[in-house]
Amino acid sequence: QRVVCGTNCKGLGTSMMIYAADYDDNFPVAGGRGLNKWEPTGGTTGWENPDKTWGGADTLSIAASLYLLIREVDGDPASFVCKSSDETVFENDYNNDFDITELWDFGPEPFNHVSYAYHLPYSSANATSTDARPATGSAGSSFAILADKNPMFDNDLTDAANTKPTADDDAPDNWEIQVALLADDWTDNNATLQKWHKGIANSGNHKREGQNVLFGDGHVTFEKRSDVGVKNDNIYTLDSGSSDPETARRQGVLLTERGKGISKHKTDSFLVDDDDNP
Repeated sequence: QRVVCGTNCKGLGTSMMIYAADYDDNFPVAGGRGLNKWEPTGGTTGWENPDKTWGGADTLSIAASLYLLIREVDGDPASFVCKSSDETVFENDYNNDFDITELWDFGPEPFNHVSYAYHLPYSSANATSTDARPATGSAGSSFAILADKNPMFDNDLTDAANTKPTADDDAPDNWEIQVALLADDWTDNNATLQKWHKGIANSGNHKREGQNVLFGDGHVTFEKRSDVGVKNDNIYTLDSGSSDPETARRQGVLLTERGKGISKHKTDSFLVDDDDNP
């Protein structure tokens, strides 16, 4: 299942490169690069309308950007689903009046049909036209574009005693504590860290043993840690801007309000996915 998932990611990377070749080196961003906002708990406004006109304040999902690979590059909906996850392949059971290539998202609940997190392509809540920092086809080989789902949004996350942590700022509070511990010492031989402590920073798709990660040059690797971006950037958190690189990049900061976080700079990879229970 891990290998099949990696093959999915590799195929999505190829589709993104084809898309970028047709769109001035830009990776897919639903609605263009305007002032659209992320709506993580629902589908894109007007997703079922082929004649949709994009406005400056539309709400949309992360999945809507990935859906452009189906519209424009004949992507296969099955390639967006990891066999180790709970998601199902999108089959357009919601609106059969139109072909799948005429729609704009994976139905009204896209989080049920996409197993991957994508570098946040949208702007913040109080956006200007320059706020969003979507990845482009010229992203480097160490910049993460896509990976298994972000554990920060995982409602099934449990602690060492198999107890579900309470929610705090849209994320389990123990998640931030444990990632802070990892930032102090990410070495695999640290005797004070249990397997759960290390795994909490990994996606849940593969038993928290790691995640398949698609990088900017199209290669995919299974990474056992999440600090695999540029200069040990944690691909699941925002760079905190701290002068201490261990805190700024490896630990980072969580979203204080869902949909408002944007990358601090062009090498800050921040992979996010939609959620059915914010």
